[in-house]
Amino acid sequence: MWSCSRRVLQELLSQPAAVRSFSLSSPQSTVVVERWWNVPLSKVGSPPRLHPRRHRIYKLVEDTKHSPTPKMELILSQTVPKLGGRGDTVFVKKSVGRNKLLPQGLAVYPSPENKKIFAEELREFSSSDYPYLVFFNSFYVKENQKKESKPALDN
Repeated sequence: MWSCSRRVLQELLSQPAAVRSFSLSSPQSTVVVERWWNVPLSKVGSPPRLHPRRHRIYKLVEDTKHSPTPKMELILSQTVPKLGGRGDTVFVKKSVGRNKLLPQGLAVYPSPENKKIFAEELREFSSSDYPYLVFFNSFYVKENQKKESKPALDN
């Protein structure tokens, strides 16, 4: 079984790039494997005694392709419906953060400098004559989330 698949790969790799029709680029995932059979210890200075077939059998320990992806942390620079108001720290899918929020300038990465800027801004708002603006902003976003999540009744 193993030698047959190796032979197929060797034949495909020996063909020119224009002829072969599959990608040689590595996938974006990591697979952790371990040997099924332990390799016996060898004497000092000599190479390990690998059995031709037995020591090339592996079992799967972890496949990171199917593990849950962590969410991206961002600070909103503008009010975004369904997410939050300016200065809120949100956790979103990486694709949403990279493709929607960051390119449009709706959010920034939570670096120490950015956290400091938004914390100062929040302090200014809370100490100003209009302390209800910050509360109203986040309250408005939460109310919109509730309204949009309710299904509309068609009469």
